[in-house]
Parts: sequence; structure tokens; C-alpha cells
Amino acid sequence: MSVQSTSNGVLAASFAATMRTIVRSIDPQTPAEAAIVNDEIRLARGTSDISDLALPVAAALLAFACRFWIPASTLIGWTGAVAFVCALGWYAGHRLEFLQHRGVSGARKWALAHTTLATLFFVCWCSMGIFLWAPGNLLNHMFLILVLAASLAGINSITAAHPATAFAAILSHGAIMIFRPLVAGDALDLVLAGLCAIYCALMANQAGVVYRTARRARALQTEREELIGDLSEAKKESDRERGRAVSAGRARSGAR
Repeated sequence: MSVQSTSNGVLAASFAATMRTIVRSIDPQTPAEAAIVNDEIRLARGTSDISDLALPVAAALLAFACRFWIPASTLIGWTGAVAFVCALGWYAGHRLEFLQHRGVSGARKWALAHTTLATLFFVCWCSMGIFLWAPGNLLNHMFLILVLAASLAGINSITAAHPATAFAAILSHGAIMIFRPLVAGDALDLVLAGLCAIYCALMANQAGVVYRTARRARALQTEREELIGDLSEAKKESDRERGRAVSAGRARSGAR
């Protein structure tokens, strides 16, 4: 009983720490946290331009692959929605990036706007599991699950640097990947739902590992910059002291 209680306590503490990290990534409280959040968002946006251009093409290819299962009007509407959200994300992302995000309040605004735009895209993209889902067609189900799993793996490697964005990506993908086949009721769909639950848990763990590694790297970089700054200040002070000593020596020589 004590072992189980200890295990539950560890899980609860781990969950609480994860939620604090997610909240802190959109609501920094100190200038140091704000600087970290700004760096996290820049890392998460590293390949956003390529994604915003490539994903509308990917949506069109998906619609083409589903043309025998889904009505053309639905395919066109879904592809258009993905293209619109990508264009909106590209424009708004660039506008936000060129603004000055100074101080804690600036970092909060940028983090919230970035997370909102990313979540909007994730929801629109993952809605393929709703609009492109053909009831009773297992080939269609496995195809969409495969696409979503590959999508989550790619997005996870990019967004893991910013916890709130990574959480939105895993939650939006996981909701469709798990619950869509779960409500289908077919035996194979239920197996898919279970496999997807395990897969999403693994992706969440991987995101945590990537984030902690990136955070340690940023901490080491910050320490190095502070050390270089301290050495630079020490050198300047040493030069000033040497200058004063030389001036004093010349003054004594002149007095003699």
C-alpha cells in the first residue's frame, strides 16, 4: 500500500511540475523567465515558414487520396481551411516576430499569441480525422492515423522547445488519434485507439526529454555569457588599475 501511495505521489508531483512548466511558458513571472520564453518561441518557430508553405500542398494530396471515400465538396472545404490557416499563421507569425517583445509583459503577449496560432493550426490540421474519416472503412482509418502519427512526430521535434505549443500539439493530435477510432467501435479501430494512446504517451515523454535537454543547453549558454561578462569586467578593472598605477608612477618620477 505504501509503495502504491509513493508511486501515486511521484506521478502527482511529476504532473504538477509539468503543468507548472507549461503555464510558465506562456506566463513568465520574471525577466529571466521572459528571456527563456522568447528563446523557446524562436526555437519552436525555426521551420514555420517551410511548414506554412508545405502543409497546404500536403492537405491537397490527402484530399486527393481520399477522393473515393469523401465527397468532393468536403475535400475542397477542408483543404481550403488548412491553406487559409497556414496563410494566417505565416502572416501573423511574421508580424509578431518583428514586434518588440521586451520585458515580462511583452514575452507573455508573444507566447500567448504564438500558442493560440499554433493551436488553431493543429486543430484545423487534425480535423482530417473528422472530415476525411469514412465510417466503416478500415483502410481510410489506418491511412489517416498513419498521417497523424507522422505529423505528431515531426511537429513534436520542432515544438518541444516551447512546452505550451508542444502540449497543444500532443493534445490535438491525441484527441483525434485516440477518440476517433475509439467511438468507431470496430475491433481493429479499438486496437488502433490503444496503440495511439501508447504512441502519444511516448511522444509526450520524448517532448519532455527534448525540452529538458534544450533548457540545460540554454542554462549553460547563459552561464558562459555571464562568465565572459564577468571576465570582461575584471579585465577592464585591471586595465584601469594598471593605468592608474602607471599614472602614479609617472607623477612620482616627475616630482623627483
